[in-house]
Amino acid sequence: CIKKKDVDSAKMFLTTFMLKHKINFVPSIGDILIRFFATCGCLLEASTVFSIIPSPSVHTWHAIINAHCLNGQTKEAIDLYNKMLDRNEVVPNTYIFSCSLKACSGMQTVYYGSLIYSDVIKMGLESDVVVESAVIHMYSKCKRMEEASNVFAKLRGQNVVSWNAMMTGLIEQGISLSAIQLFEKMIKDGVNPDKITFLCVAKAYANQNSPVGMKFLCDLIAQSQFASDNVIGNSLIDMYAKCGDIERACEVFECLECRDIISWSSMIFGY
Repeated sequence: CIKKKDVDSAKMFLTTFMLKHKINFVPSIGDILIRFFATCGCLLEASTVFSIIPSPSVHTWHAIINAHCLNGQTKEAIDLYNKMLDRNEVVPNTYIFSCSLKACSGMQTVYYGSLIYSDVIKMGLESDVVVESAVIHMYSKCKRMEEASNVFAKLRGQNVVSWNAMMTGLIEQGISLSAIQLFEKMIKDGVNPDKITFLCVAKAYANQNSPVGMKFLCDLIAQSQFASDNVIGNSLIDMYAKCGDIERACEVFECLECRDIISWSSMIFGY
């Protein structure tokens, strides 16, 4: 029923076999059911599965915390994180920290985020790029850009994920020029941009209305694997349209292999 995404059958399995007949099951099956119900928006069922697992593993805790994050229950996700610590049965891993920090970002609460970050440091994971990127994102969402910048500056082995987290935070807080400067340093340092990078920086150049910067960005995209990507193309149309350069917007529009409603809407907005 999971492969077929059959929610009703999964609910019947939960009610009939797991609750009514108290069947013992392999813990990993519980983890799978929690993730399945979470992606289907069935948080009650996911929580029910979690409640009948006698000794949740670190993977089970991650599954239930992430289930609440996915369904917008960020405060409950943080409560579960704290409950996990109180029970002192498992040691939080990279995935739990990242997920819990994401919940703090959703709530925009620097208090809980800082507490979780202190746990990250205690666990010696302050050099973990995935976790630190989540910390940067959390501080950025909470409008604490100085703290975000400090975490980014101290991070060893920065990769495209951490660069994206920092640039996205700067743009969201209206500091587009700093985001552009960071992007240019990223290119200079030899870090290859990905799709998220290009989408992010297109917004920054549009905000700054920088013709030279926009040409630099387009040249980079043309040389990358994303040259024919429709989403990237739409972002470039939007970038040029917002800056009033309809001629360049039309050029990108004409080169698109598949024009969707976003492509047409961006062009109409530009006119």
